[in-house]
Amino acid sequence: MPRSLGTHKFDVGSGVRRVQKLSGVTNEEIASGLKVSRMQVHRYRNQKDMRFGTMCQIANLCSMTIYQFIEVCEEGK
Repeated sequence: MPRSLGTHKFDVGSGVRRVQKLSGVTNEEIASGLKVSRMQVHRYRNQKDMRFGTMCQIANLCSMTIYQFIEVCEEGK
């Protein structure tokens, strides 16, 4: 039976916050690395999903593989 569209196995925003805490990378460093505003990084930190390319870039800035990043983003971790 397919899952409902309203449920997410991953919470990417929460994962970004945890990854930042683990790696010590600031919002300003992510904003600079991605060439976006600090406000956009704030939005990333509060959204449930994200483009895969953006996740890869954030993982790279935090010295993680995308697999490690996704693992951190799993709800309940």
